[in-house]
Amino acid sequence: MDVKLRAIFNANYHDGLYRRVCALMAERLEEPSYGFRLAEMPLIIPTDLRTKLETGAKDILALLCRPEMLAAGRRAIPEQFFAPGDDALPQCVAIDFAIVQEADGALAPRLIELQGFPSLYAMQLIQAEIWGEVLASIPGMPQRFTPLFSGTDRAAYLELLRRTVVADADVDEVILLDLTPEEQKTRPDF
Repeated sequence: MDVKLRAIFNANYHDGLYRRVCALMAERLEEPSYGFRLAEMPLIIPTDLRTKLETGAKDILALLCRPEMLAAGRRAIPEQFFAPGDDALPQCVAIDFAIVQEADGALAPRLIELQGFPSLYAMQLIQAEIWGEVLASIPGMPQRFTPLFSGTDRAAYLELLRRTVVADADVDEVILLDLTPEEQKTRPDF
């Protein structure tokens, strides 16, 4: 986390701040219980680490797109789960990184897992926007934060997500499907 901003956050933290974030989440998601505890503080990433995360994600995606990796991935799918004609890469990939401290003290990303399902993409944007509002109310904090990389703004992000999930279909006829959605912690996105 950005050391300077973390110090400002810590000096101004109180339980009411966290309760405000939780209340805004419940209100905006229209979901009073989302099945998991929210973190009491946001992750504010310093610019140099943000660049490393973005570069790491792009490098991983480039590796995954290599023909030999695509072939290996197809061979790894058990026959009972193989869907004929489903030869393309997933349209959504979540890359989860751990943050480690290198020997020289610099922070660096390390891959934890990949996920190929559009899970929490809408919820995370709303959560980040709420944290941005709450942080902007703290003296000494920047007035604007964004969870979006590569210069993407909110409108472009939502349009890309809509095109990816809905495409040209009628939005009322598109669903994210799970066998037991009421039991999923990703329920707000459903």
